[in-house]
Amino acid sequence: MQKMKLRCALALIVMLALAVGRIREKRGMNLRSLVKVA
Repeated sequence: MQKMKLRCALALIVMLALAVGRIREKRGMNLRSLVKVA
């Protein structure tokens, strides 16, 4: 049971890390596009 819990926890952490990375990339792209328009 402990191993299963650890695997689930690691999977959740990885998913969150990927989601945060995508959000940061999107924000960066939006800021760049705004700067180009300005």
